[in-house]
Amino acid sequence: MIDNSITRQCFIDGKVKKCNVLIGVVAGTMHFMTCRVVKYRIVDNDFLVKLKTPKEYPLGHKYLWRNIDEL
Repeated sequence: MIDNSITRQCFIDGKVKKCNVLIGVVAGTMHFMTCRVVKYRIVDNDFLVKLKTPKEYPLGHKYLWRNIDEL
């Protein structure tokens, strides 16, 4: 996503409920996984989003923190 005031306000208002995250798999391929937005945090003007991963997430993590630029 593009990090601007409009997308930040959409996260703050709760309008964005799901996001796609690009992950790399062992074979060198890339996949998109749809994750649910749990909460957000602003740290030193960086907008971080906490995402809950689906059960089929290959790396086994339950939650991910991503910058808004990585979504």
